[in-house]
This record gives sequence, C-alpha cells and structure tokens, in this order.
Amino acid sequence: MSLYSAVSPNRGLVAVYSQPKDKSSQRLVIKCYDASVSVGSLKFTLSANLKKGSDDEQEQQGQVGKLLFSSNECLLASYSTPLSDKILVFDLNRGVHSQTIDLSSSSNNKSGSTSNAYGDLCAFTARENLIYALYKKQNKTIVVVYDIRKEGKVVAKIKCGSCEDDSVSGGSGNGWLDIAVHPNTEKGLIAVCIGKKLKIF
Repeated sequence: MSLYSAVSPNRGLVAVYSQPKDKSSQRLVIKCYDASVSVGSLKFTLSANLKKGSDDEQEQQGQVGKLLFSSNECLLASYSTPLSDKILVFDLNRGVHSQTIDLSSSSNNKSGSTSNAYGDLCAFTARENLIYALYKKQNKTIVVVYDIRKEGKVVAKIKCGSCEDDSVSGGSGNGWLDIAVHPNTEKGLIAVCIGKKLKIF
C-alpha cells in the first residue's frame, strides 16, 4: 500500500494520503492531522473528484506520487496516469480542492498517442504560489514555472542544459534528476540536480 505524507512549513499540520483498498475508486482523500498534538488528532479531511477529464483518461489507472505544501495555506498532490501528469491544488483556508493544473501540455501526435510538449516530468517543487516542474526531453532539461494564482498559467521557462551524463541516461527512473528552490522566494534561486552536477539559476 502506497503512503505519502507532508508537513506544513510552520510544522503545524501533517497531511497523509494512503492508497485505498479499492484501486478503482475515483475519489482522492487526504487526511490532515494537528502536528502540535503528540499523538496527532485528525483536524480535517480533503477530497477531490478524479472523474474529471476525457473518457480515455478516465479509463487509465492513476496514482498519487507526492504531497507537498507550497505554503501554510496550500497543499499540492501530484496525480499521474499514462496520459497525463497533474497537480491537484487544495485551498486549506476553505478546505476544498480549488483547481487542477495539467503539467502535461499534451497533444496527440501522428501515431495517435499522447506526447508532452516539454518532455517527461521528472520532478517538481513549489514555493508560495509558484510550481517549478523539471522536464527531460531528448537529453535536454527545462524547468517550467506555473502560477497557481493564474490558474496554472506558465509564467517562465528555464533551459537547464544537457543531461547526457551516464549517471542520468543509463540510470533507472529519473536518474538523479531533481529540483529545489530557495525558501526565500525573493532570492529566486533554483537548484537543479542533473546526474553529478548541481546547477543554480
């Protein structure tokens, strides 16, 4: 059983998601616990309907890959299917699923399958109202920045260079591709790990 958790920046809240026994369930449920209590008491529950989308997408089995607080007021959950990568945004002030941001920017190619304009999503992080997504396409990497306040509009693209390093191209999964941003967003520092290299932007 898959289990994911995240802690809010002020350490006051713990969000937990566990895969339901019924894997065909079309509802995502996240439980949020009061971290100030030693045993942790349930504070509230968040939920989202996963039925939205095309018929083809609904037929694909999806899964949660990560929980992440972008701020004390906002929780993000990544949800992926073979056809798309999405971020579900939860407004903690209202306790609701406020929007879904599609990180796929997908389009149908000549073969009829779906491809991503930016490549394969390798990792993502967030600070305040911005989501930083790291993509890999044909041994090239790029960071795409989405603004939650603007319904997931792309506000910046940062080319991060080649990832032809053996530790990346020959590895499994993302092969040491990761991203982080400085806690102080005013500094605007983005760190991208590509194989054995660390690049700062």
